[in-house]
Amino acid sequence: MDAFVVPVIHHGGRLERGADGELDYVGRELTKFDAMDDVDFVNKKGLLTLIRDL
Repeated sequence: MDAFVVPVIHHGGRLERGADGELDYVGRELTKFDAMDDVDFVNKKGLLTLIRDL
């Protein structure tokens, strides 16, 4: 079984629970990055680099 991580960064808004119980992102932006297929090497420094590049 392959495992991978897809970083999704919510920034500039807020999460609200809708009438159906689902969380919706209300506000500014949602950025979805490419899949990181080597989960052994996902680390804080790498994620901070992604965030700084927004």
